[in-house]
Amino acid sequence: MTDFVSSFLGALGGAALGAVLLRYLVSTLIEHRLAKALEGHKHSLELQLATLQADLARLNDVISRRNEREFAVTAEAWELINRAAGIAQTRLASGRRAPGFITLDESAALRLIDQLPFNDEQKRSLRDAPVSQRDDLYARYDRPDALRRSLEAFYEFKNHLTTRQIFFSSAIYKMLLEIRDELQGVLLDIEGYVEDEERMPRDERRKVD
Repeated sequence: MTDFVSSFLGALGGAALGAVLLRYLVSTLIEHRLAKALEGHKHSLELQLATLQADLARLNDVISRRNEREFAVTAEAWELINRAAGIAQTRLASGRRAPGFITLDESAALRLIDQLPFNDEQKRSLRDAPVSQRDDLYARYDRPDALRRSLEAFYEFKNHLTTRQIFFSSAIYKMLLEIRDELQGVLLDIEGYVEDEERMPRDERRKVD
């Protein structure tokens, strides 16, 4: 009987030990598989993160270059519109007066004529004209020349907006278009009177100024 009990307990102890060992092996296998799965998942996440970082870097580069272009074209547009408006204001405003040739001695008058932005034929006509007629002749030449130069500056600005439209922000582009349209309206209004050599009515002149 004692031998049977001993054998039974020995077998039971062996089974328990086997069960413990089995649980250990299963646990180790699960942990190994879990660690392997986590490692694979971690590697996948690292690849996704690296791809995302590269995409963000490219996007940031695109945005940065676009911002640089937008700033550059906006700054250039600002310079061009100031130039166009400045020429129109200084050359076409009602406050502009003839030089007053009658108050100048001949040498001073000739030096002034040489510096005027007129063509050679117009300058020659001014030199040859009687002193009393030079201011009227100056005004006759000055208005078309002022309009021509104003229109040249305006169309340079207008062309800048047209060819670089995609680089402006919508808000800035809208404001620039408003300025363009208003200045164009003023210049076209003046152009009609300059071509016909008519004097602009006071109300119209006040509106233009």
